[in-house]
Amino acid sequence: MPPRFITVTLNPALDIAVQIEPLTAGKRIAAKKVALYPGGKGINVAKALASLGRTCHCLGFVGESAALPWTSLVGDTFSLDLLPVKGQTRCNLTLIEDGSEVRHIVSTGFTLADNDFYRLHERIALSVRPADWLIFSGSLPPGGA
Repeated sequence: MPPRFITVTLNPALDIAVQIEPLTAGKRIAAKKVALYPGGKGINVAKALASLGRTCHCLGFVGESAALPWTSLVGDTFSLDLLPVKGQTRCNLTLIEDGSEVRHIVSTGFTLADNDFYRLHERIALSVRPADWLIFSGSLPPGGA
C-alpha cells in the first residue's frame, strides 16, 4: 500500500472571504461575493497535497458547537476525521475591498482540555501505518501548550 500523508490540525478555522465596495463610515455595504472555506494550516496542507494528487487524511479537533458539516466543505478532496471538543471552532473573516485593502479579522476558538490530547493520540495511533507521513501544522489553540 502506498504511503499516505496525514495532517494534524489542532486549531482549525472556518474562513469566510467577503468581497465588498470600499468601506465608508456609516454606510451599509452589500457583499458582492461570499466564500466559505475550511481552514487551519494542517487543512491547508491537506488541500495542497490533494491538489498534487496525493492521498491525504486530516486529523484534528472541531468545536462541538460547529453545526456546519465539515465534510461538505472538503468534498472528496481528502478524508477528514475531526474530534469534537467543547466550544466553538474559530472563524476568520477576510474583507476584500474593491481596488483597495484586504482586512483580516481573526477569532479565538475552543480551549483544549487534557483528555482531548489523549483522544487525539489514540486516533493517531489507529490511523498511522508504517511509511505514512505525519504532518503537524498550524497554531495551538488555548490549552494546547
